[in-house]
Amino acid sequence: MMRYSAGRCLVVLTLLAGLPWAPAKLSAESRQATHAVETAFAARVEHVVDGDTIDVRRSDGTLIRIRVHGIDCPERGKPFSNVARNFTRSMVFGQDIRVTPRDTDRYGRLVAQVRVGERDLSEALVEAGLAWQFRRYSDDARLASLEQAAREAKRSLWQLGGDPHGVRDTVRRPLVADPDASAEAVELHGNVNSRLYHRPSCRNYSCKNCTRVFSSEQAAEASGFKAAKDCNF
Repeated sequence: MMRYSAGRCLVVLTLLAGLPWAPAKLSAESRQATHAVETAFAARVEHVVDGDTIDVRRSDGTLIRIRVHGIDCPERGKPFSNVARNFTRSMVFGQDIRVTPRDTDRYGRLVAQVRVGERDLSEALVEAGLAWQFRRYSDDARLASLEQAAREAKRSLWQLGGDPHGVRDTVRRPLVADPDASAEAVELHGNVNSRLYHRPSCRNYSCKNCTRVFSSEQAAEASGFKAAKDCNF
């Protein structure tokens, strides 16, 4: 039988203590790196929080909150915030999308590129003038070009005059009528199969196929939808 002296045991323990054992918990930086290198995956959009934040469900049933990469939409209560949310909802709600992770933000949300078919959500929002390129985190030349075009055409946010980035942090009186005043009051859901639109008081307001969003009856009817009859007006 082999015998070890107390001195030799002490040497062995000292050497073992110096080994680079893996930590029990990943640091924030490690978690971010893990998300950043995660491969793209398919998911379905279940909820639109605002213009640049959505909740998606993966094929394994996992629900994930995603912050759309490279852009910044107006916060709630700011001009065009509801217009941006409705734009995102009409484009991706209930749709199968392709998610390409980029990072994880300080709130634990997955920051990712979002595509539905051939369309990129970030590009679509910037092109419509409903989001700014988030230059602190993105130097994408395509987004910069789309933002410049939206600025020159004075689309949506760019109608506000001066530096529209003030919409993010200060309460300013817009130089144009705020379209959110009506968008907040009523949001109509259109059934893409029956071609009927529903008010919030309608029984089928949140139906599976109600993926079109309109801010007024005129907009819905101009798109070929008719008023549903299951509502308590």
